[in-house]
Amino acid sequence: MTIDNIKEYIVCINGGSGVIFQPLDEQYSYILTAKHIFDDIKLYDDQVKINRFDPTINAFCEIDAFPLQTNINYFSHPDKDLAILKISRLNGADNLVRFDDPFRAGFEFSLHGFPLLRRNAGHPIDRIRQDLNLKISEDKSEGKREGVLSDNSTWEELVGQSGGGIFCVKGNYLYLLAIQNQVPNKAEYKGRIEFSELRNFDEIIGASSPALEPLVPPFIKSFLILKDDAFNLPFSILNEEFISRISKVLQVQTENLCNSNISPACIHGHLGDSKLLLSGQPKDAIYAKELWLFWLELITILSIVKGRVISKEDFQSIFNGIRLFHSDTDKDFWVEHLETMVNTDFSDLAQDGIVVVSSKKAPHNDTFVLDKELIPERIDSIRFNYEAAHTEFVYGEEDTNISKGSVFPYDKFQFVHLEYFKQKSIVDDYKDYADQNPAGMLKILKDKYGIIIK
Repeated sequence: MTIDNIKEYIVCINGGSGVIFQPLDEQYSYILTAKHIFDDIKLYDDQVKINRFDPTINAFCEIDAFPLQTNINYFSHPDKDLAILKISRLNGADNLVRFDDPFRAGFEFSLHGFPLLRRNAGHPIDRIRQDLNLKISEDKSEGKREGVLSDNSTWEELVGQSGGGIFCVKGNYLYLLAIQNQVPNKAEYKGRIEFSELRNFDEIIGASSPALEPLVPPFIKSFLILKDDAFNLPFSILNEEFISRISKVLQVQTENLCNSNISPACIHGHLGDSKLLLSGQPKDAIYAKELWLFWLELITILSIVKGRVISKEDFQSIFNGIRLFHSDTDKDFWVEHLETMVNTDFSDLAQDGIVVVSSKKAPHNDTFVLDKELIPERIDSIRFNYEAAHTEFVYGEEDTNISKGSVFPYDKFQFVHLEYFKQKSIVDDYKDYADQNPAGMLKILKDKYGIIIK
């Protein structure tokens, strides 16, 4: 993801701007914007006119103009300068993650929109203004917050940016923090803007249910959106044919699961945030696409082990025995998270339960299964810190100075990287599947997976 991708998410609306957000409802797209940009709609023949970049044709295009219809295609906040347009589903713009922490370390924000000064540019892409290095400032009234642009832009330069998005590009993700409302004072030429964080739009959605759905990605509703990306196994000239054949077998198993009653939403509803996120991960990480892609793979693996499609009715027994946590780190997962992992929420996970972890890369030196006996000094150091933080002293006539400690996770659970089930069990062992029909391949997979998953 780069800053160039932002053009897919911002739109020019009449005299202002807006941001496309793809909701759970796959028939519609939402455009988040500022309410006041429709105050002069009569200048536009009482029509909403939208210009946007369509990634399928790699060009800007006009959306068919339409009138505002309150509570049908137009939903506004009664008090705040915010509105949502609900229109027929637009192509693309489906990798946006909502972001709810303006002060998180390591994130830099920028404002993107279509100011009036640039509306006469010959090519639509030249009409976009990018204001980088936005400094987040204090809270204001009506749910707004103030920000300062680094170049002290004037009021005239920013007119038309209302409804534009405040984004952060980081790694594989494009984060949306807020929508710009206005410049706080026309006479104050110090590059100041006012914006509303996404939580304010939740108020519109809550008051408009069921016409509007929550601002969460569409893949939360169904695994079907992710199935084509599942088990995307690497191959070489030596194993391409074998990997292609076993990938087809896995795709069938994955599709069967996608057509069951399991979805990311019901897993989230069963486990909640804390049992899906590593200690210290922000709440918005729950909407990372990779997290749910790897959950799809894991439950497919469980279905192969069980010899049947897993359903919601299996949740209690499954989640008592297995969990999955994902990190987008570029480093080895164990190196990055070995210490912070012990503070993750493992509640209700049974003794000897399996903790599956995933990340961008396979673990170094084939350490697919964590063996604490190979790193005793490191584990002992983490154990000491953990027990120091979790020891409780019970005082009483008979219990003075007797400590009561918590169970250390690396003693209680088995930790395995998801790549064990893909790289280790399939790609590295591709010759084991030679001359096998689909049933034979599934039998081999079940046996290999069964070494970890009993």
